[in-house]
Amino acid sequence: MFDQARDLARAEGLRREEALILGHMGVLYLHLADIEAARERITEAMERFRALGDRRHLGVQIGNLGVIHRRLGHLDRTRELYWQALELHRETGDRRREGVMLGNLGVLHYHLGDLGTAFDLYDQALSLAREVGDRRSEATALANIGLVYTERSNYDDALGLFHQALALNRDVGERTGEGCDAGFLGVLHHLQGDLDKARDHYRRALEVLDATTERRYAGSFLSWAAACEADRGEAEAAQEMFARADAFLQGAGDPHLLGARTVLLGAVDLARARSSVDDGDQVAAAKARESARQRMVQVRAEVEARGEPLSGDLRLATKWLSERLGDLA
Repeated sequence: MFDQARDLARAEGLRREEALILGHMGVLYLHLADIEAARERITEAMERFRALGDRRHLGVQIGNLGVIHRRLGHLDRTRELYWQALELHRETGDRRREGVMLGNLGVLHYHLGDLGTAFDLYDQALSLAREVGDRRSEATALANIGLVYTERSNYDDALGLFHQALALNRDVGERTGEGCDAGFLGVLHHLQGDLDKARDHYRRALEVLDATTERRYAGSFLSWAAACEADRGEAEAAQEMFARADAFLQGAGDPHLLGARTVLLGAVDLARARSSVDDGDQVAAAKARESARQRMVQVRAEVEARGEPLSGDLRLATKWLSERLGDLA
């Protein structure tokens, strides 16, 4: 449908409409995890808007290209593109998109492990979202601040923020955001050892995300749900869920989420360790714990080999596994 609309706009000489369609196609391909197709369409849209002198929409597409480079792990290029987009949004007086781009810069710093800068950028994004009445972006900023609190083990404040974000996303019909908020509520309860609440939130998250095109998020929370089942002693169900998560994440092509899944698989090792302890086999238990520990070592080595920092997804997974290993030491 988009191809036909683009071709029609091109045939009619509707250059701005053609550029808009190309941009929409790029975002669609990004949601479908077809990174190369997304980059091609968004780059074409940028060229069209630059030729038209449309700096407002040029800023949008530069920001979208930044998202692509973040997915590819090109963090220096991502930062450069986000700042270019931010400057264009400020130049054109687009306060809503200025707030969105501040949030994107916050996400970048969060994944770099710079939590202080991330928090400041998220706070600015939250203020702008409330100023312009952008409830969807307000929900995103609240959830992002919640992630910072989660990493700092400030779980009570994080829970409050994710509940606020969930309510806002539900009100505005933002299903992906609603699913992710429910999923992170599951992670928070999981980190605190409340497996019943964690399971309930994971199930709700997956139910919502199954109705969207965001397979990478579904794969991520399916990995956490699988770890929860292993913690509950349901090893067979956990293995099946990890296999399904792998199928989602392989298709998404995100090495950080795949790495987080590898770390979370340590839950199965720890389940074996507990079983071995119950059987009085301390040697087997020690081997199982070491297998879990080696998963973290392996993933860290892979990330370092790529010259990348440990992303937020990986930090949360390693935080959980490190704490579980400590409990079983």
